[in-house]
Amino acid sequence: MIIVREVLICLLLFLAMVHPSDWVTFKGSLERTGSTDSPAPDTPYLQWEIDLEAPLYSSPVVQNERVYQVGFEKVVCINIHTRDIQWISSVPAYNSTPAVSDDEVVVATNRGISAIATENGDLLWEYMVSGKFSEMELVDYIVSSPAISEEKVLVGTLPYRYWHVDTFEPYEQNELFLVCLDEVSGEEKWYRKTNLGVISAPCIIHGKAFVTSREILCIDLENGEILWDSEDKYPYSSKRPLEERYAFGYSTPTLFHGILIGGSCVRK
Repeated sequence: MIIVREVLICLLLFLAMVHPSDWVTFKGSLERTGSTDSPAPDTPYLQWEIDLEAPLYSSPVVQNERVYQVGFEKVVCINIHTRDIQWISSVPAYNSTPAVSDDEVVVATNRGISAIATENGDLLWEYMVSGKFSEMELVDYIVSSPAISEEKVLVGTLPYRYWHVDTFEPYEQNELFLVCLDEVSGEEKWYRKTNLGVISAPCIIHGKAFVTSREILCIDLENGEILWDSEDKYPYSSKRPLEERYAFGYSTPTLFHGILIGGSCVRK
């Protein structure tokens, strides 16, 4: 319970900073800059808090004075002024920060990707990753946060428990895909195999998606074609010492004035 209370206090301070601007996706924008023009509060005055009865591992998003927060296997919609809970939608989400458009909230789950109506929390569609690319059942929560652009939803599908923290190698290679779905119907547009999976949030601008896996990939959002990758300049090899491997997958890329910034776990 201590963890829950601390997270909720941080949640409310965060909301005070970004209001009245909308903050509809992880780091605030598809460029993933994490910046806003809204003024920050002068003092850490707590306006309200709500006990959601679960630790919160994702970030809140805000649109039209509503807060959308993932709890344990649920998404909660809260009025930012009255703190009234508008609705609770039971979907198996846990780690993924949702993305919200005008009429739907999209979030990754332990089955795949779900879209929920912003008006009432009803499930609009669900794309099942489990069993899609192999016979293996998806047994853990997808970490990647969705990106919504040009009526498409882009999500990486690597569950966090598939990643071996000592070797930076995935336990399983079968579910390592970047998936693009139709925003309205949830139908699959395309998918792209990735080397070490995608656990970070895709970055999108001008019809191009920038995604970190073992390498940094630049992908055509329309058809999933890889336009370039960073493997030639920054190769990854499991035969090299751990401190000399370039693996970009933990870092969400950021676009700033035409400069793409991403971090690897190389330690020299």
